Amino acid sequence: MGLTLDTSARDVYWIVRNYEGSTLFKANMAEGKIVGNEVVPIKIALIQYPDIQGPLCYFDEHLLWLRDDRNAVIADLSGANTALLTSLSLTGLHVVTVVDKALHKLPEISDESNVNAIPDPVDINSLKIIGNFSNFNISWNPVENVNCGEVFYELKISHSHKRELRIETTYPSWQYPVDEVPPPYTALMVTVRALTYWGNSPQIRAYLHSPEAAPSPPSYPRTYVRACTTKGCGVPSQAVMARTDRPSPVPRLLMATNDTLSLADIDRRDNMTLSHSAIGTITDIAYSCHSGKVYWIDDNNHIVYAKTDAKSKVLSLNGTGLSLAMDWVGNSLYWSERDERSGISELKKLDLTQWDQGITHIQLLFTKTSYSIRSLQVDPFKRLEKYIFILLLPIDIN
Repeated sequence: MGLTLDTSARDVYWIVRNYEGSTLFKANMAEGKIVGNEVVPIKIALIQYPDIQGPLCYFDEHLLWLRDDRNAVIADLSGANTALLTSLSLTGLHVVTVVDKALHKLPEISDESNVNAIPDPVDINSLKIIGNFSNFNISWNPVENVNCGEVFYELKISHSHKRELRIETTYPSWQYPVDEVPPPYTALMVTVRALTYWGNSPQIRAYLHSPEAAPSPPSYPRTYVRACTTKGCGVPSQAVMARTDRPSPVPRLLMATNDTLSLADIDRRDNMTLSHSAIGTITDIAYSCHSGKVYWIDDNNHIVYAKTDAKSKVLSLNGTGLSLAMDWVGNSLYWSERDERSGISELKKLDLTQWDQGITHIQLLFTKTSYSIRSLQVDPFKRLEKYIFILLLPIDIN
């Protein structure tokens, strides 16, 4: 029927009503005790008021509860020495509480008129990585608006090489464990929020990189000087001019079969499998060099992406997928699809930056009736009319 706290003695009082009457119980607060250590309640008294309504209030080593819609009862902590509080001007009482500033004690702070126990968000611009590729800290500016209690921080770090790390610390910096350090210049998604025992700030999220390291020696350099045998060396080849300040990766061939999607380096005879499960017939394919992801439309009218042998569905189409293109600057995916019943073809766009954050925003750009939008291409350097395609009538397709 009611429950109240004695925050000074750290006790809990409550009343349970049954056919025998109302029983007053007491128990100590758990105070962070290990789960499994049972807190045993103590039966204080059987109160002979079967019509007790509650609620129960504690104040100044006394208990107060409602007896009926006109009267309240005050008693000591054992439920004895009761007195009836009656007011002829009040009827229909169903809630009663004690207003006493002494019940709302505050931790030791300098200014009790300005209590702030809820932390502000961590300054996202202060989030940074300090150190070298083998030994570094993730640091941020401390939250300083709290004047009541201690501030601690919840830090989450995730990247493609290992499971998510979750850390709680009272210091605005955390050293990455040596045995957990990711490879140099790994993209890290770092999330931080400040907490107190009374509440927490909104979390902030930033994408950082682990520190760089000196690059490894080039593998398979595409330069030819001269060939030698046991009989001697031949004539040197022509000089090769190259700019070392501008990387020029060698193009690779993207190949798809019914059960394998792979990137091949023909010169090195190296074939990297991106997906080896049954992927079905591919309608069209697009590739982002910056993210290393391959996108395609399959015969189930799904847009799917793969990266280093990990495959995931982006979304399902409403119609038949016809063509696919990538804006690698704006990080957007364009595709065309056709509703076979109505004959309407649509050109649509998906913002992949928002999609990575869990927001699927599809923008309809163009609609054409009785035509199919094929051979879609995107020019990422044009602001308007950046997509080019071929319109085909059904007779052209057949």
